[in-house]
Amino acid sequence: MQDEQAAARPDPVPAGASFTSWYRVAWPRLVSALTVVTRDREVAADVCAEAVSRLWERWEGGTVQDPAAWTYRVAVNLAKRRGQRAALEARLLRRHRIEDAVDGPEATGPAWAAVAQLPDRQRTVVALRYLADLTQPQIAEALGISTGTVASTLHDARRSLAATLGPDAFDEGPAPTPSRPDRPAPTTPGARHALG
Repeated sequence: MQDEQAAARPDPVPAGASFTSWYRVAWPRLVSALTVVTRDREVAADVCAEAVSRLWERWEGGTVQDPAAWTYRVAVNLAKRRGQRAALEARLLRRHRIEDAVDGPEATGPAWAAVAQLPDRQRTVVALRYLADLTQPQIAEALGISTGTVASTLHDARRSLAATLGPDAFDEGPAPTPSRPDRPAPTTPGARHALG
């Protein structure tokens, strides 16, 4: 029955089509499907972009017989790995609590208590930005996500923290580095001394 349904369904991209033709048809479908799988459109777009990039590398050689199925499989696998990595990060953060850091900046006070209540990814990104003093590109590389996802995650975290701590918790100035007067403050706009 499934074979009959598949045979009856028109192929949206004819054999021998260019990569561009395939991409125009497949991209919105791929991102929509992966958005449902991941429950996060940005994550879906990230894994889809990586999967399509890998397909592009194989396109001319003709090593992929069914580009749509292959790309979906790769994107779903990437999403699963990302989820596993996020779960591992969460476990590691729980095991190695921020306040147990020996030589790092201290994460104490009401702002950091509010940070501790953020979802795993937001908490991780905030910690890497304001405690580890990593830039957004460095955070993206460390977590295996795009810089845009880092920026969006920081934005969401700041919005949540502002709702918890009050609207004056954040402005356009740089955030001082907590308990590290020997280091310059990060230059990312948005966080004020709420985290310092």
